[in-house]
Amino acid sequence: MGTFIAIAWRSLWRNRRRSVLTLSMISFGLFLCIVMESIVSGTQEQIFKGAIELNLGSFQIHAKDYQENQSLSEAFEIPAELSAQLDRDPQVVGWAPRIIGGGLVSVGENTNIATIVGIDPEKEAATSVFEDKMLSPQQLTEEYPQLYPSAPVSNPYLSAEPQMQIMIGDKLAEKLEAKIGDDLAAMVTGADGSMGADLYTVAGVYHSGSAELDNGIYMHIAEADALLSMYGQVSLISVMLPNSKVTSEVINPYRAQLDPAMYELLSWDQIAPELVDIMALKNASNHLFMAILLIIIGFGILNTIFMTIMERIREYGVLKALGTTPMQIFSLVAFETLFITLLGTALGNLLAFGTTYYLKLNPIDLSSMSEMYEDMGISSLTQLPADPQSYMFINFSVLIFALASLATLYPAIKAARLEPLEALKHT
Repeated sequence: MGTFIAIAWRSLWRNRRRSVLTLSMISFGLFLCIVMESIVSGTQEQIFKGAIELNLGSFQIHAKDYQENQSLSEAFEIPAELSAQLDRDPQVVGWAPRIIGGGLVSVGENTNIATIVGIDPEKEAATSVFEDKMLSPQQLTEEYPQLYPSAPVSNPYLSAEPQMQIMIGDKLAEKLEAKIGDDLAAMVTGADGSMGADLYTVAGVYHSGSAELDNGIYMHIAEADALLSMYGQVSLISVMLPNSKVTSEVINPYRAQLDPAMYELLSWDQIAPELVDIMALKNASNHLFMAILLIIIGFGILNTIFMTIMERIREYGVLKALGTTPMQIFSLVAFETLFITLLGTALGNLLAFGTTYYLKLNPIDLSSMSEMYEDMGISSLTQLPADPQSYMFINFSVLIFALASLATLYPAIKAARLEPLEALKHT
């Protein structure tokens, strides 16, 4: 066996150019597959993480039909037992009640429809990253010079206590020509059908990347309760977990506690299935490309092995005439394929590891394309990071070996079945 291994290794380098080309094709194909898969994984993680941390939460608690109607009438009062359970649950990072409505808002002579969100500032800060979306005074000056020819002194987050202040989305502020310190009038239809109206001071400006939220206002939940006639009820509770992959395990105890006829508990992917669909489409197109690439690699290996056999038919004839068995000829061809595949996968894995690790530490900046991604509903995609996982290296390497094995099968069988006399006559 050692002799055949040595012959296979030497035969591999008889035609160095062809062997190097095949080796490069295997390594580059494997490199592309791993890098693309790791980037897709990193992109998916960033999109999901951004949406969860901004406003979805790991899961939400709603009134029974809120997800379908999303109206003020589909509200509920937070049971004391639920509040206590959320507070003491070690798997809950934070939870925040919200009131979500809408109405007309105006600043001076400018009027627009706006989403109105009532939050508990302290609970919200512990549950979401919304506080981080406040624009800095410098950003306001750079992005909206017509409203802020000089930088404002500050752009604060909502205070813990109600002070008749609101935070306004930058898109809505631009439409209303509203600046920090301006008075904003809100007129709404409350949950009970009554009309509500009040005057608030614009305390801060935010940019979340969500078109709906950036065309809205945030206020203290107590003031939203009064404005929208909620009488102590809320639209939803957003719950944040340290790891959203275990959401179902955490949700079940709450489902058992709450009456399913009155409440519904939905994980983030049930609340925003469009995000899951976007990534499913991206994954499908990526996997199609990789499948085509792997097929090309397979045909490349087949071509290399087949050409090698055609050039060495007389050699195989001599070996058969000297008593070499068909199985030994088959093994000789298989060893050649094994060597070139091993070298290709080793080089491809090495290149992929270095590239993905670099992209993990230094993601590609996509800030110049932020508006396009916001229009697509994936505003959290500000970078293109890689998320290399060990299964990617293992799975794609196994696929390459499987393809190499299939590609070798026909040429190896053909070589093993050669008749010595016919092979020796071959020119």
